[in-house]
This record gives sequence, structure tokens and C-alpha cells, in this order.
Amino acid sequence: MMNTCLTTNLLLLALFLPLASWATDLAGRVVRVIDGDTVVLLDAENEQHKIRLSGIDAPESGQAYRKRAKEHLINLAAQKQIRVLSDKTDRYRRIVGKLIHDGVDLNLAMIADGFALCRRTKLRRP
Repeated sequence: MMNTCLTTNLLLLALFLPLASWATDLAGRVVRVIDGDTVVLLDAENEQHKIRLSGIDAPESGQAYRKRAKEHLINLAAQKQIRVLSDKTDRYRRIVGKLIHDGVDLNLAMIADGFALCRRTKLRRP
């Protein structure tokens, strides 16, 4: 019985450990949308943070629908209070994270609305 309990506890720990792995939890207002997967967030201390939306790939400069993807992210996030869940930065020193507004995952909204592709190997649940 003791061994079963230990096994169950280890299994639960393995399942829920990724939920605790988000190292950064920022909050602020999106003051600029750079493109379909990058925004600038202004926090309560008036510090700006460049955020790359994790798990998605939106059209880049020179690709079709780049402007539409950017406009859609503007509609979803611009001038709104956003929570950012992040566990890393990229090679450009941007915070890579998930944007949450009123309980809605904006990264997934960009995919669901057809303005970005899913990068399956990069998606993580908060």
C-alpha cells in the first residue's frame, strides 16, 4: 500500500510539475504590437518588455497576411491589461511567453482565428 501511494504521488508530481515551471509572471498594458507574434508590454513600474508569443508562428515581413496577422493581434491585445506567463527568453533577449487577457489565451486565439500556425514542439500549458 505504501509503495502504491508513493508511486501515485510521484506520478502526480510529474504531471503537475510543468504547471509550476513558469518562471516569470508579468502584468501590464500592451503599448505596441510589432508583428503578429511580438508585442511590447509596459509594466506597473513603467518598464517596457518585448514579448514573443510562445508556441505560435505568425507571418513575417515579406510573407502573405503579415499585415492582417498584426492587425488581428492589435485587436486582441493593444492597450489592454495583459498577463504574461513565461519560462524563457530567446536569442534576441525577448521574453517568450503566453499572453492572457480576461482568462483568454491570446496565443491560442491567434491560431484558432487563422492568423498564426501552431509550433507544436513549443506549446506549454500554464
